[in-house]
Amino acid sequence: MLEVLGRRVVETIKKGGKVLVMCMGNDMRGDDAFGIIVYDLLAKRGVRNVLSVGETPENYIGVIQQLNPSLLIVVDALLGVPPGEIRVLNMQDLEDTPLLSTHSLPLSLIVRLVGIEEKQVLIVGCGVSKLGLGEEPSEEVTRNARRLAEFLAGLLTKKEEAL
Repeated sequence: MLEVLGRRVVETIKKGGKVLVMCMGNDMRGDDAFGIIVYDLLAKRGVRNVLSVGETPENYIGVIQQLNPSLLIVVDALLGVPPGEIRVLNMQDLEDTPLLSTHSLPLSLIVRLVGIEEKQVLIVGCGVSKLGLGEEPSEEVTRNARRLAEFLAGLLTKKEEAL
């Protein structure tokens, strides 16, 4: 599954494009912390082209417009996916596999407001099992957040392609 993501990132960088990773979630609600864990790990690895938007990606529309990514990678928890399973989705796939985050605007509207095409967006999500307030993320979600962060850091720190 991550091969698709890797190919798109490498393809974008080779064409001189910019990649931005937008991590969403709530670190106070168990497995909904998936995106935030990925962000923290990427930031520790020195990846500069990553944003942590929490539950309010709509507050970052201007920032994303200014960064003008050629490829926007959205990292979030997914509903309706086996716990711990990572999926790489296109915008059209969100009809069948919704994001967990409780932001007020749908991702499709945020993408339109940013001014990029849906084909420039990939969603990387992980299925969840624990969502209670104050719960710790499950072991499988934490493990896969590490796996994804390591994979992305390897791709995004090879060159100076940061935004």
